[in-house]
Parts: sequence; C-alpha cells; structure tokens
Amino acid sequence: MKTTHWLIINSIILLVLLAMGIYSLSQKEKNVYLDTAEVFNGFKLQKELRTKLENVQSARQAILDSIQLRLTAISSSSDFDPQNPGEEFFSLRGLYQQRQKQFEEDNQRLSNEYDRQIWNQLNQYVKDYGKEHNYTIIFGANGQGNIMYASETRDITKELIDYINNKYERV
Repeated sequence: MKTTHWLIINSIILLVLLAMGIYSLSQKEKNVYLDTAEVFNGFKLQKELRTKLENVQSARQAILDSIQLRLTAISSSSDFDPQNPGEEFFSLRGLYQQRQKQFEEDNQRLSNEYDRQIWNQLNQYVKDYGKEHNYTIIFGANGQGNIMYASETRDITKELIDYINNKYERV
C-alpha cells in the first residue's frame, strides 16, 4: 500500500512539474527582428506610391522642359538681342524659376506624405503580425546600430513582407 501511495505521489509530482515546464515554455518571450529597409522596399504600397510620385514628377518635368524649350527657341532666334532679351524672355525665365521652385517643394512634400502613409500602414501591419504570432518584441534592424547581430532564425523579414502584401491586397 505504501508503495502505491509513493507511486501516486511521485506521478502527481511528475505531472505537476511537466505541466509547469510546458507552461514555462509557452510563456517564453518570443523576440524576432526584421530588416526595415527590405520590408519598406518590398511593400507593394511603397512601390505603388513611388510609381505615382515618379509619374507626377515626370509630368512636372515635362512642363519645365516645355518652358525651357520656349526659352531656347527665343534665345536662338535671329532677332534675339542678348543685351536686351525682351519682355517675353524675362517673363518665361521668371515663370521657369517659379515653377521649378514650386515643383521641388511640392515633390518633397508629396514624397514625405507618401512615406508617412507607408510607415503608418507598415507599423499597423507589423503590430497585427506580432499579435497574430504572439511575439513579445519585433525589432527593426537597419545595420546602423539598432541590432548589430541576431541569429538568422529570428529574422522574419521575408515572412513579414508576404504577410503585409497579402493584407494590403485584401484591403
């Protein structure tokens, strides 16, 4: 009878220890990292907005090129006097400079706005991904000091790019 009691007590202790071990392993922190530049560049929204920005910049450059072409035509004409270029030349040159400055500022503002939109969406998707996979921390590595080394087994960059692009396409 004593042996049976010891066997039951030992079995209960073993089960409790096993349960505690399993619980401990399930509660272990899960820390991973991603390559921020690779995720940013692999995000379809970033590619779409970059193409959109390039189209806007090309259209603006075409306007500047058109004004520049008119300036060149005026200055190449046989009756052009460099000492007295004329009202039309001054007016076009002023318009060119004004538009060039305006376009540079608008391009920068649009680029900043697109970057903000991309990072806002990326941050939300990374947060969603972390919650879905029960990660404690997701570090962003960029090779400039944040994370100088981590095991490649902790790198979720490629999986995250697939996740965010799938999620983005469903929107």
